[in-house]
Amino acid sequence: MMNKLHYQTVIQQAEEDSCFLVKTVLIALTETVREYAFALPEMAYN
Repeated sequence: MMNKLHYQTVIQQAEEDSCFLVKTVLIALTETVREYAFALPEMAYN
């Protein structure tokens, strides 16, 4: 019984960690895309 509970806790923790990782990656990608979106018009004019 104890092992099963511990196992579920580990899985839940892993899911939360991967969710956090995905959010972090998405935020980083969004910021990168924004920077490119601002930089592209300048590149086009130059």
